[in-house]
Amino acid sequence: MVRTQEARCCGAAVFSPWGWSPPLKARAPLLSSVRGGDRASRLVHLMSHKEGRRLLICPATGHAVNDPVGPFCGDHGARMFSDCPACGSEWSRTWEPRGEKGTDFCAQCGNPAPWLSRTELIQWLKACVQATDLEPAKRRELQEALDRIAELAPDDTKTAAGWDRLRAVAPRVWELAKPVINVLIGEGVRKMLRP
Repeated sequence: MVRTQEARCCGAAVFSPWGWSPPLKARAPLLSSVRGGDRASRLVHLMSHKEGRRLLICPATGHAVNDPVGPFCGDHGARMFSDCPACGSEWSRTWEPRGEKGTDFCAQCGNPAPWLSRTELIQWLKACVQATDLEPAKRRELQEALDRIAELAPDDTKTAAGWDRLRAVAPRVWELAKPVINVLIGEGVRKMLRP
């Protein structure tokens, strides 16, 4: 069924080509939640439980699958999940125009989603560095180090100096980004970085 003008006017829940769509009043906070915050996730979670649906998230792209037939995504063949593999809490979801989607990071522990690329994670780190109150020269130095890290393989020992510099110059960013950094760093480099 396709959304109709009457459904938009009255704010009723409708079926669309992408599945169930929440009422307009419920959709507005979801779409306005830029960071995919807790409020939006709780609302999506509450609506899905009221409807008696079971939602799993595809690790290939992050799309949510309503009442899946099996444990694997029918579009990507990947085993779907509902809980964070790092902390075990339920992975939060957000609403996009095409339907529900898993958030890019676990709301409880900050673990990055499996569909985020290395480039996207390093861009996120660069944004964190840019948002600090470091002097501009140090921010540029760290962003250039992250650019060099992005060009190298995760296990390349040449990245260790850049990671050490980030830890020394911006310890708050290092602590905030530990779940992301653990994904970006290879095992060999991780051993080199231990204090």
